[in-house]
Amino acid sequence: MSFYISIDPGNKKCGLLLADVKSGKVVTAGIGPLAIIFFPSSLVALIVFIALIIMTKYVSAGSIIGCLSALLSMLIFNIMDLYNSTYYDFIYLVPAITIIIFKHSENISRIINNNENKLSFSKK
Repeated sequence: MSFYISIDPGNKKCGLLLADVKSGKVVTAGIGPLAIIFFPSSLVALIVFIALIIMTKYVSAGSIIGCLSALLSMLIFNIMDLYNSTYYDFIYLVPAITIIIFKHSENISRIINNNENKLSFSKK
């Protein structure tokens, strides 16, 4: 897993990209490279992500469950020996998903307490 430097001159902050960004960027940074490493699992994650957003209107729930579905699908593809998958792909995916879930901890609390904002396409 590669790390990138995040520099914000306005706030004079510098740190790892995954240290001080919002969750949407973390999911992009975490799952984006999966499309290159193992595309079938990233496609499963995208389908689950979109389906959950449509069903629940919670983007964070779609992100979390989508990431977990990428992990599960990669495990299934490895067990069934499909798409030339290898267990080495887990070396990237497990830490990436752990970081994504950790960065969504506040969202998880808000979902449990029914305080999470829902995605809305209507104008207010």
